[in-house]
Formats: sequence, C-alpha cells, structure tokens
Amino acid sequence: MANDELREIFNETMESVVTEWLEEGLSEQEISEKLTEEKIEDTMLAIMDKSSEDSLSFFKEHMYEIAYTEQAKTDEFVSRQRQTWGAGLAASQAMYIMAVESAELFSKFVAEDLDDTERKHKQYSFLVLQHMHGRACQIFLEIFHLMRLGFADGAYARWRTLYELCCCADFIRHHGEKIAKQYYEQSNTDDQNYSWAKGALDEKGNKLDAGSFKKIQEIVNIDSGWLSQYKLACFITHASSQGTFGRLANGSTENLIPVGHSNYGIATAAEHSAICLCWITGEFVTLFHHLDSDARCKLLSEWIKVVRDAYFTAHEETFGEKLGENESSKTS
Repeated sequence: MANDELREIFNETMESVVTEWLEEGLSEQEISEKLTEEKIEDTMLAIMDKSSEDSLSFFKEHMYEIAYTEQAKTDEFVSRQRQTWGAGLAASQAMYIMAVESAELFSKFVAEDLDDTERKHKQYSFLVLQHMHGRACQIFLEIFHLMRLGFADGAYARWRTLYELCCCADFIRHHGEKIAKQYYEQSNTDDQNYSWAKGALDEKGNKLDAGSFKKIQEIVNIDSGWLSQYKLACFITHASSQGTFGRLANGSTENLIPVGHSNYGIATAAEHSAICLCWITGEFVTLFHHLDSDARCKLLSEWIKVVRDAYFTAHEETFGEKLGENESSKTS
C-alpha cells in the first residue's frame, strides 16, 4: 500500500511536539489551546514547502541523469519496435520518399516544360495543391515517427488531419480555379470556416452546400467506412470519453492506462496514412497530363499493398490477431 509520507512526517512532528510539551509539564488543556487549527495548518504548509523545495533541488541536480536514463529506455523500446514492425516502418519510409520525389518531378515538369498558357489556366489549383501535398507529406512523416516511437493514438490523431487535407484537396481539384483561389486568399485571414468553398457547382451547374467539412465529405463521395474511421479519429483527438477509455495503444482485452510508448495499435494508422498519401499525391500530380507522374501514382497505389501486408503480418505474428483488410475506399 502506498504511504502518504508527508502525512506521516506531520504526525511524527506533532507527536514529538506534544511529547515535549508534556515533559515540560503542560496540561492537556494547555496543549489543546496551543494546537489551534491555524497552527496545525501552518505546520502542514511548512512541511509541504520544505518537501517541495527539497524535491526541486533534487530534480535540478539530477535532471540530466534522469533524462539519460529515460532516453536509454526509449532507445531500448525503439530497438524492439524495429524488430516487431521493421518491415512496415521501412515500407512507410520508402513511401514517403516516393511521394516527395513524385511531387518534385511533377513540379519541375510544370515549371520547366509546361506551356505558360496551360500553367496559368490552373495556377491557383497548382499552388494550393502543391502546398497541401507538401503539408500532407510532412504529416505522413510525423505519423511515421509517432508509430516508430509507439504512439498509436497520436499517429491516428495526425491521420485525421491528413484525411481532412485529402478531402479538401479532392474538392478543390474537382471544382476549379475559383475555389482554389478562394482557399488561397482565405489563408491571409482569420476565417476558420469553410467559406472558401462557397460558390462551388455540381455537374448540373447547381450551387453546392459545402459550408462544413461534413458537407465536403459528402460531395467528394467518401465511402461510409471512412466516415466511421474519421469519427474514431475525432474521438481520439478530442477530450472525449471514447478516446480516453478506448485507447488504440491498448489491446482489445487489456484495461491499462498507457502513459508512454506502446507497441500495439499502429497498423491502422500505418495503412490509413498510406492510402491518404497516395490519394493526395494523385490529386496533385495529375493536375496536368504527365505520363511519368501517372506512373508514379500507379506505383504508390500498388505500394499500399506492401505497407498493409507488412504491418498486418507483423501484428498477427506479434499479437495473434488477424486484421481484416480495410475495404474503406474513396468511390468517386
């Protein structure tokens, strides 16, 4: 049983004081009068202040030693994580390089080889999608490092942003320069709403109601399977009871409170982030016809299977649980 050390110190102090007063000949009535509630509280505060000062001095003196010890534990965990998820992590890292190189190749083509008139016709779409894709690549890399360090919940929370970027990039790509320009111009304001999507038209020329992310999801025709995954990611991101008690880092039969690294639960974030990176890369590098970029998109699409197989196999071998292939997909 854990002890309340300061309470014990307080009790011992008070017992010592009372004993001393008794030895000095004070009566119980006199002692009772001396031990007022205010004096007892002052004694407690003095003990707490002294304990806090001692602890502060200790941690200041030993903080590097403590940090090095914790870093050694982290290094040991990362080593074990590599043994468990090594093939998957390598596949994710390779996919990141593929996506970045695809963007570089396409951007060079647009800058050096594309006709000026054609480039100007979609200048805002190119600018916006280029920046959105760059942001997506960075988020994918963040997810990779969160998985490498054993933070499944953090990785999936970042996947939520990646997914939102994909939906918005899809919407912008398919609704033209006006929407792309509005998205860019809103970056210079404090407006956090989806007013940039105002004025988008459907195939029949009717105005679309795209004033929220929920509406944008509907317009880009997201499969219902993704909606449930996005809902889960929202639970994990926010201070929800579901996200608090349903931690991805916990096994299905465990009831622990994760406070640090865990080797469980990263396969979902790995698969979903790979799908989204492929998705947003395709939205960007096919803005203009470029056969090399089309081939890169095909490569990324096939690479999703490599990522999925690596993580799902590792999960089954390590935890004895077979993960079903995520059939959620964008249908438009």
